[in-house]
Amino acid sequence: MKQLNEGNYIIRLARLDDASGIAQVHVKTWRVAYKGLVEDGYLASLSVKDREMTWRERMINNQAKLQFSFVAEVNGTVVGFCVIGKSADDRAKENVGELYALYVLPEYWRKKIGTALFKKGYAKLIQLGFSIVTLWVLKGNERAIAFYSKYGFDPDGEEKDEDKNGYTLHKLRMMKS
Repeated sequence: MKQLNEGNYIIRLARLDDASGIAQVHVKTWRVAYKGLVEDGYLASLSVKDREMTWRERMINNQAKLQFSFVAEVNGTVVGFCVIGKSADDRAKENVGELYALYVLPEYWRKKIGTALFKKGYAKLIQLGFSIVTLWVLKGNERAIAFYSKYGFDPDGEEKDEDKNGYTLHKLRMMKS
């Protein structure tokens, strides 16, 4: 595939009818990006149908929670997404925003779409008045850690284990002021 540029894709606010495309990106990307980092049983259990229902609910409630979802679209197909908003950490101050998710289909990795989504989400967080931005990555996800480090994010020492249907995900937090 040739290198994409902004003329080949668009980044826009997600709409409710994007839920299916977002769900497909979410499941496919997890299965590729997290192979070896997340138990195979959990990756196999991911369901596009279940994710689509979850994304529909999230998108209906996003604006009330000061959350925004953006999608990357190529030829009318969702190939990536980014979700941002106020920090989900109960202990976070009002000036802390969070990048909740950033996923791009593997066949579009290294095509600048992830960077464009990240920049759109980060700019929105700054526009909303957040002066600190955090995000959580899976421990051992060196690709993501390197990506975020390139944009000034550093691990801040916080880690957590998250239970997902009986499987444990080990995460670390990164932060940029």
